[in-house]
Amino acid sequence: MGSLVSTVCDIRRALATVGMENAIDFPQIVVIGTQSHGKSSVIEGIVGRDFLPRGSGICTRRPLLIQLICTPMDHPKRKEDKKSKNADWATFDHVANKKFFDFKDVRKEIEKATDSLAGTNKGVSAEEIHLKIYAKNVVDLTLIDLPGFTKVAVGDQPPDIEDQIRQMSEKYISNPNSIILAVVKATEDFATSEALKFAKQVDPNGDRTLGVLTQLDLMDKGTDATKTLTGELIPVKLGIVGVVGRSQADINNGKTVEKCLDDEDLLLQCIRKTVPDQKMQIQKMTSAYEARLEKLGEPIAEGEKDSALLQVIGDFVSALKNLLDGNSDIVEISRLVGGALLLKVYEESFAVEMKAIDALEGLNDEAILIAQKNVQGSTAEFTVNEKVFRALVKRQFLLFNDPSLKCVDSIHTELLSIVADCKSEMQKKEPRFPVLLDIIEDEIIDYIKKRIKPTKEGIQSLLDVHGNRINTNHPGFEEPIAQFFQEGSMAIKSFLPKENNELTEQEKKYAERVKNLVRDYFNIVRTSVQDEVPKHCTKELVNYLKERIQKHLIETLQGIRKDSKNIDLFGESELMAQERKEASAKLAALIEAKKVLNGIPEILL
Repeated sequence: MGSLVSTVCDIRRALATVGMENAIDFPQIVVIGTQSHGKSSVIEGIVGRDFLPRGSGICTRRPLLIQLICTPMDHPKRKEDKKSKNADWATFDHVANKKFFDFKDVRKEIEKATDSLAGTNKGVSAEEIHLKIYAKNVVDLTLIDLPGFTKVAVGDQPPDIEDQIRQMSEKYISNPNSIILAVVKATEDFATSEALKFAKQVDPNGDRTLGVLTQLDLMDKGTDATKTLTGELIPVKLGIVGVVGRSQADINNGKTVEKCLDDEDLLLQCIRKTVPDQKMQIQKMTSAYEARLEKLGEPIAEGEKDSALLQVIGDFVSALKNLLDGNSDIVEISRLVGGALLLKVYEESFAVEMKAIDALEGLNDEAILIAQKNVQGSTAEFTVNEKVFRALVKRQFLLFNDPSLKCVDSIHTELLSIVADCKSEMQKKEPRFPVLLDIIEDEIIDYIKKRIKPTKEGIQSLLDVHGNRINTNHPGFEEPIAQFFQEGSMAIKSFLPKENNELTEQEKKYAERVKNLVRDYFNIVRTSVQDEVPKHCTKELVNYLKERIQKHLIETLQGIRKDSKNIDLFGESELMAQERKEASAKLAALIEAKKVLNGIPEILL
């Protein structure tokens, strides 16, 4: 059993060096109870030594992990020095290469280590103290002594001291591989014991709870603890034992705490049961840290930076193209990304705005007749119908400008979002080079920004073309135009425009025919513009970016590498370097733990 307990402690110690002692649920015996209920006496009774801090109020103020190591007189460790030959001793993990043969000094060292972190005035700390005791009359056990439960803060204790101690205790007893030693004072109502109530929260069936009833000698005369000790009041499957001070109580079957633990081989059973799971846990964590270190990689050597630069640029541009084309390896299902954002602009935002344009905005009957007079000028022409139509249509085409140019801005915005998504994807794939990824993102953003002006100019040219040549021979316009000029010419000859506020019926009919004609032709051109603007944006912004950005990035970033001595493109963050260092240390600890586990002889399992 000693070999197994030592193995567990060796693994825990290896992982504790890198802060991973809680990554695995180690088998251990956890002692809990209310302050002044005799926890320390129970532990000292098991060890057979006075070594724990004493006094009024809270004495245990940091978790104390005690590894008991049975060291018979013929044990090899007793040959290390003269003192060890005949005496028991203790060691602390935080005190290197020192054996404590006087257990009063052990107590002083516990107090010193406690004061160093928890202060000298009743404060507590969750950081463990690791203590090993080598003795001939102990069984191999791992005990954890915790601060006792309390209700009222004293000294330097914070107001929430009760919650702090409960949370600290819960962390240890929640370990499914722990055995809970719930210490209860005999003069207390056993059914309402804080220790048992707390143990029951994590071990409702009492499968791994051992009750310890202390201070039986202080019970009132005439009272009897038999029902409590036999489990009639509260059943716990590991039993309930009683102690009088530090000596055995010949009550019920007379078992002591240490005898109960020894006879039942409780810790040994836990260790045997959990070794396979621990091996699996350690292997899983080892694989995870190996993968993480592979992803983090090593700092790039100077001779490799040019090829690494081309690789990162190529990967970034490929990721960008894949996002734009909808070719990502894993489809996003929570939101629209990539090219879908551009399509949404074209088919929803832009299309909706175009359809919402009123073809006759600003054109009423009077406005049409005023326009007729204005295009007629000072001559009293009889037929000005086509001239009026062309002037009015060209005027209405200006309504296409805002939504068309706004479409460019919307595509610009979505492209920036796509580039940001691309960078996030690259950061997961290649987290070593935050500076390089930032510069690539900035260069692409700047490149897109420079394309806004020529793209808008191109769209404005498209719109101007429609206004500069009114195609009255358009296949969809032949019938409306023919009918208009036939009816309009006849009607216009019958009157000369007059300046008065009241329109004649002929003028109203004429204005209505003009409006119908403008609307028909406007809708034809609206359809064309709605088709042409997205095509132009795609060509001048999206495809232009896809076709040229890689070359631009290579030229620009190689120039930065060559000319700028103040920018290290491959500089990694301090956080990245620290993460690599921590991951390496944790991997080494896991490999050591794995080695220790694999060294357990099969006969012990």
